[in-house]
Amino acid sequence: MANAGSVDRRRARARRLFERRGMRSQRIPLDNGTTLHCWVPPSGCEARPPLMLVHGFGWDGMTTWELQLEAFLEAEFAVYVPDLIFFGESTTTSSRRDVAFQAECLVAMLRRLGVQSGVHVLGTSYGGMTTFLMASMFPEMIHKVVIASSGVCMDKSDYVAFGQKYNFVGMRNVILPITVDEVKESLSFIVPNPPQLANSTYEELLEVGHPVRGTTTIVPVNPLLVG
Repeated sequence: MANAGSVDRRRARARRLFERRGMRSQRIPLDNGTTLHCWVPPSGCEARPPLMLVHGFGWDGMTTWELQLEAFLEAEFAVYVPDLIFFGESTTTSSRRDVAFQAECLVAMLRRLGVQSGVHVLGTSYGGMTTFLMASMFPEMIHKVVIASSGVCMDKSDYVAFGQKYNFVGMRNVILPITVDEVKESLSFIVPNPPQLANSTYEELLEVGHPVRGTTTIVPVNPLLVG
């Protein structure tokens, strides 16, 4: 386990911000063996249009959207910030690992919270894939979507070509690293000039961004993404 450091400080800072702005941390049990953690709007925001922020790989909802939260609250949205399953504090006993399951669970969670329609959803990366499926599977629920940095229209041939271009066999090492060397490799594809960090910092990133590291059966992505 890595020592507390910059990652823990950032998480603590994000939590203080969410709490200061009246956001409430809740765990919502569903009927399929899943419990989703979500930051829900402050009391008195029921009349505002609902906006869900869906994070990608590597962080939980709180840490991903820390810098955007206040702008959306000031724009008078009722903001919901969930942790996707296997990230943050969300868990499941289901054997399903597909993106559609994430979408189904988010919609079930909103309904459990009393939100039935008119939802705006902003998703980034893997969260964008989930957002895309939410809109296509539940059009009566979703009003507008914004999808950022997500390959929602890619197929297996696209991932094969990507692997050939960058000389690796499968996508698992890139999107779900479990070792320090794999984190470094993943960052080299994402960041043009990745910073040179101490190995202990990479260990922290693994502990926060991959709480089930080393558990090879936990692969919460479309099978096309995994080589």
